[in-house]
Order: sequence, then structure tokens, then C-alpha cells
Amino acid sequence: MDAIDTASLVAAYPSQMPRHDQALQATAAGSSPLFKDGELSFKDVLDVINPLQQLPVIGTLYRSLTGDTISTGSQVLGGALFGGPIGMISAAVNAGLKAATGGDVGDHMLAWLQPNTPVTTQMAAAKYNATQNLG
Repeated sequence: MDAIDTASLVAAYPSQMPRHDQALQATAAGSSPLFKDGELSFKDVLDVINPLQQLPVIGTLYRSLTGDTISTGSQVLGGALFGGPIGMISAAVNAGLKAATGGDVGDHMLAWLQPNTPVTTQMAAAKYNATQNLG
């Protein structure tokens, strides 16, 4: 069975959350830099120290309401800053989930509450593609 073309799916069914579309397109293209522009910037430092980006439920709501994004590096460094080693590990797991499926734990919880949204379909397509490239 052929893998679903994620870029075509995102173009055909754009979500109400553009950051999901960007994450899925970056995952499909194979690019996932640690920081937004490939190197640490002032905006990345602000994301590290901004509690609205780092707190588990509040961060997801903040990003979905404002359309703001957080880079993988900022998420992991902020997890370490606010949660110590356990926060860093959970942020790394959350970032890995986002890289694999196009959505982090909070995004999956929001999709679970609204099961018929395009975001759910896109995350399912990304997960299917990830399972098809195992071997």
C-alpha cells in the first residue's frame, strides 16, 4: 500500500491551526531543525523563558489561540528550566511525539475532544506515513 502524501493532504485539507500544517510539511520534507531558523535566536530565548509557552496545558492553549510556535530546542530547554531533569525528559518526549505525528500531547488531547477536525486526520496520516517507513 502506498504512503499517503502528507503535503498533498495538508494542501487539500488545511486545518484551523496553521502550525500543524507547518509541522506536518516540515516532517514530510524531512527537515526538523532544533531551532526555528537553524540556530538559536532571541525569539527562541524568549520562548525558553516564557511560562505561557512552557506550562503543559496553558502552553497548548496559548499556542492554539495565538498561532505562535515553539521550536524543539526551546521546548526542551524550557522544560529543563521550569521542570528540571524530569521536565527536560518530558519535553523531549513531547517534542518526539510532535515530530512523529505532527502534534504534541496537548494537541492530541485537543483532537481527542474534537474527533472530526482536520487536525485529527492530518495527525493520523502523519502517523501512518511514519509506520510505513520503518523498513
